[in-house]
Amino acid sequence: MQARYASLVLPANLENFPGGYLKHLPWFNGETGPSTEDHVSTFLDFANNMNIEEENVYMRLFVQSLEGNVRIWFRKLIADSIRNWNELITIFKNQLGVKKDPVYFLTKFEELKRNLGEPVAKFIKRFNKLYHKMLAYCKPPVAVAKVRFSKEFMMNLQSC
Repeated sequence: MQARYASLVLPANLENFPGGYLKHLPWFNGETGPSTEDHVSTFLDFANNMNIEEENVYMRLFVQSLEGNVRIWFRKLIADSIRNWNELITIFKNQLGVKKDPVYFLTKFEELKRNLGEPVAKFIKRFNKLYHKMLAYCKPPVAVAKVRFSKEFMMNLQSC
């Protein structure tokens, strides 16, 4: 069990998880679903509803809520590098939070492509998620975004 939480500094005696927590635990994979800020907020609501007060339970449950590449990222962190809840959330937000750099968004927007065989609905979700994360002052006008979307969508159809 310790390997799962290797980057967390945890006390020798761990408090138990609340019963039935898996049914209500919010999940985060960083690709679909909530933003990092929304996930933290939802997680805090979950912890409050479950009457969790111990920091080590907060930290271990938060790690349990991570899926896919986000969980892989967490497992690669240096052992004993996160000493408390605030550090965990700060590292989480710094690594996976919304980037504020307009060049980052514009580059990602230009690189966005529909993957071969990717369902249309999934591509639309990825496209919209990236577009809506962009800051207003650097976001392309809706008409430009629609042209970009249509161009990418039609090119992918031709390659099928």
